[in-house]
Amino acid sequence: MSEAPARPRRDRGVAIALAGLLCLAAALRLVGITWGLPGERHLFSYQPDEYFSLQAALNLGLFGSPDPRFFNYPSLYLTLAAAAGSVAGHVTALGQASADQFPRLLRGLTLDARVVTVLLSLVTVLAAYRAARRIAGRAAGLCAAAAVAVSPGHVLYSHFAAVDVPLACFTTLSLCGALLLFDSGAWRAAALAGLAAAAATATKYNGVLAAAMPLGVLGMRVFEERTRAAAASAARQAAIVVAVLVVGFLVLSPYVALDWPKASRDISAETTHMRVGEPIPKAADPNGWLFHLRALGYSTGGCVVLLGYLGLAGWAVRRHGRRLAPAAVFAAIWFAVIGATGVRYARYGLPLVPLLAIAGGIAVADLLRSDCRSLRAVGIVAAALILVSPLVTSLSLSGSMGFEREPRDAALDALGARAAPGERVGLIRTVWFDMPPLDFDNGGDALGGTWREFHRTPYRLEVIGLDAARLRETRPPWFVETDFQIADNFRARDPQAVELWRGLLRTYRLEGQFRRRGGWWLLGPCGPPPHDWSYPFTTVRLWKER
Repeated sequence: MSEAPARPRRDRGVAIALAGLLCLAAALRLVGITWGLPGERHLFSYQPDEYFSLQAALNLGLFGSPDPRFFNYPSLYLTLAAAAGSVAGHVTALGQASADQFPRLLRGLTLDARVVTVLLSLVTVLAAYRAARRIAGRAAGLCAAAAVAVSPGHVLYSHFAAVDVPLACFTTLSLCGALLLFDSGAWRAAALAGLAAAAATATKYNGVLAAAMPLGVLGMRVFEERTRAAAASAARQAAIVVAVLVVGFLVLSPYVALDWPKASRDISAETTHMRVGEPIPKAADPNGWLFHLRALGYSTGGCVVLLGYLGLAGWAVRRHGRRLAPAAVFAAIWFAVIGATGVRYARYGLPLVPLLAIAGGIAVADLLRSDCRSLRAVGIVAAALILVSPLVTSLSLSGSMGFEREPRDAALDALGARAAPGERVGLIRTVWFDMPPLDFDNGGDALGGTWREFHRTPYRLEVIGLDAARLRETRPPWFVETDFQIADNFRARDPQAVELWRGLLRTYRLEGQFRRRGGWWLLGPCGPPPHDWSYPFTTVRLWKER
């Protein structure tokens, strides 16, 4: 009789714990969510990808068409951002907006899209709970959910209106679908797994790799049973997965097909970019796999935390190998693919973070349930390693974004207090996201002058590049540069950057250096931060001619 109410009590306790984790995850992601938004000082966000995430919203508001006309990645997230902007009233307001209202509307649309990212990040926390619970029980689910909630990389990138956190959400849901298919084998499970993979593909083209998880489950079933009936059943379910994936992709990102001429050009350009890469970041980190291993260290909370995760993942796979096999295969394929590309962005590894959290949560729960006192002690240490240390880092990241002064704004104010209107200011490139907004249109060359009517600056801006000789010839009274423009060049031993730096030291004095604290790493970071990790934490230097 006494055990009858035990399960409801446990369920209530789990529900309360999960709700608490969701509140913690939301708080970490909402503090600082207004960082770098467009406003009175700059037209575009300080995160360079966010403008492209607004293409469906802008086209819908300005031209009445939801076709984003941008296909470097598919349009599911862009459509969700447009839907959020429509609900908030910002999309409708675009049609009647005057030029001076555009900055306010761009701010609103960017914030709307960031809220979509936060909501999908919370879905990822729930999906990690469901996946780990299905494999190893409630305790494993709660540990996995907590690990995703406090993951520094997941917290940081959840502040941005970009496709990477949504992609991680849908790949984690694909794992949930694969586990459901593992347990039930019903056609509905195959359809749900295919739908999750379709959503991942409609968010980013390489999300199609998420289909490896349900298809891997079916392949395992055929291998283990080795009967014609099993093979025929698996073939039917695989057909359902693939059919739902294809149809789902076309429904969730329809303009890839409807606007195929433009889509094919963008896809071709993006494929070339991924293959060739960017010369300086690639020279700074020539080995893509080592780069992404280091980036995963940042995303998980430091090198020691990553090593702990890898050890826990090995334990979990050893204990739950069959059920974790689809996730392990996907993780291996994903890591191999992103490491083989020519680009170097830490965010490409985000789909691996929930998988590590799931494996880590399962291992911690197993260790804490062990009859061996030593193993329970290891479990306590492991829980602190993957939860406490990352939580401290995530708190410092969000706090820095929410409460510390933005270096770009501080540098702009410092220049305004010292330089007279009309003075010449030297730059390495046109004003873009990483720089103080010396021009209100801070879209740089990336937007190709699309918004040139918003150009306005009190200074005469001179783009010097990395040309030390030109710096000596023109000698602008002021010079502004940032780590984004020169740090990777130093790591790549670029002689032009070194010569320019020497020229600055000879001819100029450092008038001010502006930076944020960034994250606190209790157990140390993993080398120099990845390029895109530092979007909110760039260093800006202001130089004055001697």
